[in-house]
Amino acid sequence: MEVDFSNKKGLLELNKSKKENADLLEELKRRVDITYRTRIISTNRLREKHNEYKKLNIYYSALITGISILSIGIDIKISKISISNIVLMFSIVLTYFMFYISEQNLQERAYKMEETFKSLDKLKNKINITLQYNQSNITQEICKKLYKEYEAIISSIENHEEIDFDMYRLSYFKKEGVNEKEEDLYLEIKGRVEKYQRGKKLKMYFKYLAPLFAGIGVIVVSVLK
Repeated sequence: MEVDFSNKKGLLELNKSKKENADLLEELKRRVDITYRTRIISTNRLREKHNEYKKLNIYYSALITGISILSIGIDIKISKISISNIVLMFSIVLTYFMFYISEQNLQERAYKMEETFKSLDKLKNKINITLQYNQSNITQEICKKLYKEYEAIISSIENHEEIDFDMYRLSYFKKEGVNEKEEDLYLEIKGRVEKYQRGKKLKMYFKYLAPLFAGIGVIVVSVLK
């Protein structure tokens, strides 16, 4: 934008332009901070899921091994299927489960996500330095460059899930407090997070208990016959 420095109007336009550019960077700083904190939550979620699958894999392997040992010497059929074939089917299911885990690639995704929020942290530092020490020289070109850097970072890896953003906003509300206008939004977000956490627990119980009861059922039926 061409600014005429020879009159008061030109100086006002210049100051207005500088303020607008500074406001743009403040908004970018806010976005970077939100994305940064949300990506941390997303990284933790991916790592937690990875560890959960590892534990399940060990648990299922131990369960199938136990059923195999207990069924040794038992030559009984359940619904015309022998115990050995049932154990074999469980083993095949476990193999597919392990394949599914490897396809999820959770550990690598968490690592890449971690690299992303490290880049966001560097970008945030750049913005802070620009706002603190170079505010009088902020131009649209500088703003565009920093915005493009932000877009390049977030497009370099998968986006976080909505629940990650909800968890960030819930923690923000708990930290900063909730005003009257935000009460409905806070309750809505809190409800979604609590629903997610309840569902997560129920799924965990099912993943552990369903195979266990199935294995116990096979052994009990074999013994009773």
